[in-house]
Amino acid sequence: ANGPTAAASSSRPSDHICRPCALLYSRRGCLRGSSCPYCHEHTHRSSRGGDVQHRPRKTLRNKIKGKMQEQLNEFDRSPERVHDEWQVLVQHCPYAWNYLSGLLERADTAAAMGATGNHVPAADDGSTGGPLFTQLEDVLSGAVQLQNDMIFSV
Repeated sequence: ANGPTAAASSSRPSDHICRPCALLYSRRGCLRGSSCPYCHEHTHRSSRGGDVQHRPRKTLRNKIKGKMQEQLNEFDRSPERVHDEWQVLVQHCPYAWNYLSGLLERADTAAAMGATGNHVPAADDGSTGGPLFTQLEDVLSGAVQLQNDMIFSV
């Protein structure tokens, strides 16, 4: 399913606390669709509101990046679990939201480059391609690689 999945829920009260879905605006969209517990009602990411936030210190930025990578490396990497854990990180930290958005955009670009036969440079630094994006794609697509190198779909 390409693009955002706009699954507006009419059962939500008008005064609900909005927690926008962090995966909705990636090129692949949110794979949970109408079962996603996060808000899909907004049409723009900017509808999250708020003022422009300062950039956090390097130690906090590295901690956020490390936490997201750690969540990808855990044994139980179901897409729903990673999505839920990332939502917690991005809920109150605009930097984490922006970092995840950029990571998803670069992963989508790397996947598109690989699909067209273009060379994808190996990188683990978050630029394009490489093991991080392979791992991210496995988790978000539902293919979970276990420790014995067998891949199962969840």
